Amino acid sequence: MKKIIVLLGLFAFSAVLASAAQTSANGTARAKIISAATITNVRDLNFGTIIPGTSQGTVTIANADASSATDSAEIGGRAAGTVSSAQFDLANLDTALHYTVAVDSNVTLTSADNSMTATLGLSDNDVTGVTSKSVYVGGVLTVPAGQAAGEYSGTFTVTVTY
Repeated sequence: MKKIIVLLGLFAFSAVLASAAQTSANGTARAKIISAATITNVRDLNFGTIIPGTSQGTVTIANADASSATDSAEIGGRAAGTVSSAQFDLANLDTALHYTVAVDSNVTLTSADNSMTATLGLSDNDVTGVTSKSVYVGGVLTVPAGQAAGEYSGTFTVTVTY
């Protein structure tokens, strides 16, 4: 009986030793903190002072650093005044990241009960490898025949995603 108890004791002790064996490895936790990108409206999109024609026409401003417009033949004329693409400056960009820039597809310009619509375009929608960048918004404004006189304006949004 003593032999059985001693054997059982040795067996139990060896089982404890076997279950106590272990192995391990270390991992590393990392984080990189960057400054939030910023976007600033430097200059508004300005189609200028337009004289409507007797049929619908368009005014086009390039989605580049533009200070002139191209009028379709249906536009009745143009008065002196400022014309420009919109300019937005992006800053605090991380050169290792990819930034996607987007603009609303159109904007409605209103004056009292009257309105006109412009389709919008962006100079750059992918930005990589720089710490700052200017992007430009141009568009094509549709001017209905005999459009009512007034100061027209509307709001659009430029968004940066990263």
